Amino acid sequence: MYTLASLMQLNGHTHIDVLKIDIEGREFETLSSLLRTYVDADQQLSFGQLQLETHIWSKNIAPCLQWWGRQSTLGLRMSQIEVCVFAMHYDPSKA
Repeated sequence: MYTLASLMQLNGHTHIDVLKIDIEGREFETLSSLLRTYVDADQQLSFGQLQLETHIWSKNIAPCLQWWGRQSTLGLRMSQIEVCVFAMHYDPSKA
């Protein structure tokens, strides 16, 4: 498995302008783990902007909002939101 740090090292990068993540349902856990590595090492983020598609199909909205609030402590701010009407009626357990 590759981490962001290992991929950056393989490619000789020390900073990424835009990091785009599309994980299909595991974004909350993955991004929390990724950001924890920066917090634990007391380092600044190695990317400037993050494009993230989130899925909250079977999640309660309150924990999702708390999660976004924690991200702001690292300087991440939501700048755009787009609601997918299809996803409002989609149940992944029935796919």
